[in-house]
Amino acid sequence: MQNALEAGNACGKVCLLLHKCFESIGVSNRIAYGVFEYAGLKNAHVWLYVGDHLVDNTYVSLTSLENFVTVKKLIKYMETDPDTVTDLFLGDEDTRKLGITDHTIKSFKWELQNSDKSLEIMKNKIQLKHYFGVMREFMAKRYEVNIDVSRIVHETCWNCNGKFDKLLKCGKCKVALYCGRECQKSDWKNIHKLICLPPNTF
Repeated sequence: MQNALEAGNACGKVCLLLHKCFESIGVSNRIAYGVFEYAGLKNAHVWLYVGDHLVDNTYVSLTSLENFVTVKKLIKYMETDPDTVTDLFLGDEDTRKLGITDHTIKSFKWELQNSDKSLEIMKNKIQLKHYFGVMREFMAKRYEVNIDVSRIVHETCWNCNGKFDKLLKCGKCKVALYCGRECQKSDWKNIHKLICLPPNTF
C-alpha cells in the first residue's frame, strides 16, 4: 500500500485518517505539522503523536528493517511553520517525473483545518480510497466502530458553511458543495483549485 501512496503526497491525509481511527477508540493523539530533515533535505511533513510516541508513515516501504530503523533515527522532526523555513524542498523535476505533485503548504494547512472535507475528497484518489476502505473495514471488525466523515460535509456550503436544502456540486470532483455560484467561485479561487481531484484519479 505504501508503494502506491509514495506518489501521492499523502502524509497529511493518512495522518488525518489515523487520527480519526485513534479518536474513535478513545486513544488520545494529536497531529503535528512541520518540517522533517533528513540527509540535509528539509520537507514539509505531517505526523502524529500518540502520547509521547511519534507515529510517521514515511519510509515504511523500505524492505530492510535495518535500513528503516537507521533512517528513522536520523530524521529530525521540527514542529515549526513550514512557511518560515527558507530552504524547504517542495518538489522538483525529478519528483514530478515520478508523478509526485509539488507540496503546497496552503493546501496542507487547509486539510488539517478541514479534516472531514479532506477525507471525503481523498476518496477520489484510487490508492487513498482503497486505503480508506481497508481502514474502515479493519476498525469495524476489530473495534466495531464506523469511521466516516461528518454529516456536515454533505449538508453545508464548503465556502460559507451555511446549511441549505439544495446545494450545487463541484463539476470536477463531484464532492464539494456550494449554496450558489458566488460561493463556488470564491472557494475555487481561495483553495479548492489546489485540492480538487476528479473521481478515480490515480
